[in-house]
Amino acid sequence: MGACKGSTSTAQAIVGQFPVIWASLLTKSGTVSDIMRPPGETAPKRRLHKGFLRKAKRPTMPNTCSFAVFEQGDIPTLTTIMTAAFNQDAQLFHGKQEDGPDGYDTGEFFRKWLFGQDVTAGFKILSDGETVGATIVWIHPSGENFLGTIFVDPQHQNKGIGSRTWRFIEASYPLARSWSLTTPVLSTRNRHFYVEKCGFREGRIEDGFVHMKKILAAGAGS
Repeated sequence: MGACKGSTSTAQAIVGQFPVIWASLLTKSGTVSDIMRPPGETAPKRRLHKGFLRKAKRPTMPNTCSFAVFEQGDIPTLTTIMTAAFNQDAQLFHGKQEDGPDGYDTGEFFRKWLFGQDVTAGFKILSDGETVGATIVWIHPSGENFLGTIFVDPQHQNKGIGSRTWRFIEASYPLARSWSLTTPVLSTRNRHFYVEKCGFREGRIEDGFVHMKKILAAGAGS
């Protein structure tokens, strides 16, 4: 799962145009990429976030979480999942029934920002063999990468899949020097996930979005 090719200037220019996006994410840490959950692992108590009206229940953990290259034939399935995940986030944190980046509910988002560029990589997320979400990353030759999105089907959230996905991303790009992302200020669940589970630090807040960055140990694999 190597980095996509593209010049540094081209990559930076494209990322500068990348739409600010967010997704419904998870709040519980998981295991390293696409490996079975270690024997004896127990599910920690789940924290309820503002906006949740249901009682906290111990989630059913998936036995496996694996990843495969996002192909164009996956667009219909993943568009349905992305729509559900983003709309749930909009309802919980933004006071809207439907909301997301341009094309999130038609498949155009993927056609433009994943298959229309040469500096992106996309992976679908599978839980026990079932497609439950996806992630898109922007890989710079400089090692200063950008996390475009992680989204998970609402029916499969709170199972550690988000944390496993982030660990998979980090393991897939060991030469990364840093990761950046942007998420809405109001999406407190996302902010908790990125900071507490993934190790990002919050930076400037601009136009209702918070910019985050995680600086690594100078590309540990370099």
